[in-house]
Amino acid sequence: MIRKIFSGLILVLFWPLVVYPYGLSTPAGQVWLENLRIGGTYSMTDLFKYPLKLNYDGDTAVKLTIEVVVPSTNSVWSGYEPIPDKNWISVDKTEFFLNKENNEAITDVKITIPDDKSLMGKKFEVWLHSVVVPTNMTGLIMGAGVNSRFMISIADRELSPEEKKQLEQKQWRAFTDFELTPTKNYLDVTPGKPVRHKIKLVNKSDEKVVFEIKKIIDTNANPQANYQPLPGEIKVKLPGKIVLAPNSIKEIDFLVDFPKKEYPDKFYSFWIEVTPQIKEIVQFSLRSGVFITVK
Repeated sequence: MIRKIFSGLILVLFWPLVVYPYGLSTPAGQVWLENLRIGGTYSMTDLFKYPLKLNYDGDTAVKLTIEVVVPSTNSVWSGYEPIPDKNWISVDKTEFFLNKENNEAITDVKITIPDDKSLMGKKFEVWLHSVVVPTNMTGLIMGAGVNSRFMISIADRELSPEEKKQLEQKQWRAFTDFELTPTKNYLDVTPGKPVRHKIKLVNKSDEKVVFEIKKIIDTNANPQANYQPLPGEIKVKLPGKIVLAPNSIKEIDFLVDFPKKEYPDKFYSFWIEVTPQIKEIVQFSLRSGVFITVK
């Protein structure tokens, strides 16, 4: 089974050297692709119905370019290596011209894992760097950019002949007809005083769906500067499961409770992960980040 975890953390960089008030964002800030098999090619559009999308919020006409980047060893997540060859990644369309009316770029991203047994069980990271610059400017220009980080985990077994046939015939699919918002939540917490907060879950499908809801403490890397993983002693109360009728919306109410004491750090974080309980070969989950400031 392939498991894909999508995080809505978006990194938007505004460069002060550019005076035009424009910016770029993407819902694909960080993408985890787990249990991929050697010898397979995986399309973000075909498998996950999740092509790379970039949104432009400015008034000035710009040129958008997308580049595959091999990150440095000291910038990848703990436990991951820089991808050995950026040719593993192909982007269908790498240039777009955007303006106020035509403000969205959509393109497929394909990941091809070589048929090399020495790769089994390894983890790699690759970045897609997208940048916009005004079309009416020349010379050396630094534009507004955003990175999409892809974390790729390779399974410790090969594709079976049947699995390879299914993959080539595009029979693998994921259920992706749901949304989780917002992607980032900021809470101020006073120890000894529980805090409640809500996030919104949307079922966009025509069927009733049961969703599993979990707290994730990710110690692999800090999801945002200065935030530490939430200590295990902190209570987070979440509904374990929630049922949504077709084409409906529900709020997920959760509680964060810090015992009354002093804490060595003032900034903590955790994830809320939502996964539809639907039998699919490809499993798709969404995460919402919770960032806490202890008063």
